[in-house]
Amino acid sequence: MISSLASAAAWRLRCLLAAQSAERSSRAVLSTNPLRRLLVVCYGNIYRSPYVAGLLRARLGGMCEVRSSGFHPVSGRRSPAEVVAIGAACAIELSGHRSARISADDLAWADAIILMDRHNWQALRKLAADPHKLIWLGSFDGGGEIPDPYGLSQPEVREAMQRVHRCAEALVRAIRARRASAAA
Repeated sequence: MISSLASAAAWRLRCLLAAQSAERSSRAVLSTNPLRRLLVVCYGNIYRSPYVAGLLRARLGGMCEVRSSGFHPVSGRRSPAEVVAIGAACAIELSGHRSARISADDLAWADAIILMDRHNWQALRKLAADPHKLIWLGSFDGGGEIPDPYGLSQPEVREAMQRVHRCAEALVRAIRARRASAAA
């Protein structure tokens, strides 16, 4: 009992420290990895990660290959109609999206893995994801984590997705800036 409590406390501390250093570690990944293949993850792969993946595909064109996946045990789920509508308003097509479960092949394929929160970080650590590939999307507005909007009211979902959008646009600018400096 005591060892399981100590283990849980240690994980919480690691998650807290990872979230606190998210901006620094995410910028380091951007500056060192080639960023040809991006994997975007969240728990369910129906809200945040498909939206970000769609935005990255739309804004970066052929600069990068982009995949999204999640940790939820059931694959093939659709994005909620509300999120599909939010995406459509920003020219991000989500109506055909079906959730996918993350695999070891996804982790090996990716040059960078974009995550949303400490739960994603913890799940990625358990899957032995390379910590030098991890980018916290929320670090692009100084907030660290982007909480899961699942189960929130419509106004709360819209607010959460606006933040997702802002951070993803900032990530696009950072990737473009890195490409421009590497080409110079």
